[in-house]
Amino acid sequence: MAICHPDNAIWPDPTLIVPADGASPEEISLLAQQEEIALGLAWTTLQVLTAYSIAICPATVRPASRECAWGSYLIAPVEGPAMSSFWPTVRNGQWLNLVCSHGPINCGCTHVNEIILPGPVGGIVEVVIDGVVLPASAYRVDDYFRLVRQDGESWPLTQDFNKPAGEVGTFTVTYYHGAVEDVTVRYAAGVLAQEYLQAMLGQDCRLPAGTTQIVRQGITYEVQADFFQQGKTGISEVDAVVQRFNPYGLRTPPKIFSLDRPPARRTTIGA
Repeated sequence: MAICHPDNAIWPDPTLIVPADGASPEEISLLAQQEEIALGLAWTTLQVLTAYSIAICPATVRPASRECAWGSYLIAPVEGPAMSSFWPTVRNGQWLNLVCSHGPINCGCTHVNEIILPGPVGGIVEVVIDGVVLPASAYRVDDYFRLVRQDGESWPLTQDFNKPAGEVGTFTVTYYHGAVEDVTVRYAAGVLAQEYLQAMLGQDCRLPAGTTQIVRQGITYEVQADFFQQGKTGISEVDAVVQRFNPYGLRTPPKIFSLDRPPARRTTIGA
């Protein structure tokens, strides 16, 4: 199984992945495999050390309509000329049902056609309805998790989960769950990949060896065996990126669960 990761890492020394003159086909193939392994290790290391804040592989979900989840916090119609909605809210310790014009700051008296995606959403790859890819101008992302339809049409209320994605009657959203890599992240990935590759080639590298003591040319180096467990690599270019995305050294990202809304369905095996 191929390792899913971006293919735009910036190598500090690009010559390292260029086969030597006169290299045999077997040597070229081996170097290519080692490069792919090094890149996979680099990207996954960055993802883990940043508490999965960086998205290295797009996810495809099949959203479920919020109308399928009955709960006390769903917007419900009330009587009145405008047939507006009420918003259950707490003020001064008391539950109140507020008409939308007096509710949350971003509330209006018109319907907002949106889908709540597991966020944060770093970028939308594509939205497919009935096998047709929607143009990017048909939607936008608000608050890093609201996929809002803005072309005058509505999102499908239902879909046939018995059919594979891409067929008529299905609806999928492919997006990056986390921050999309920028130039600093791509460079950090390249630095890490180069160190991993140098380690595989038996060359000197800046990765901790996992031992407590090594001797090179008569000089003793102390290396912590749990170096990566402390959330650092010891490589300044990489650790700067880790600090940027995970300043508090979290192991896993914070999660918020809703008891009133089902999560979007995600196919993990099969088409």
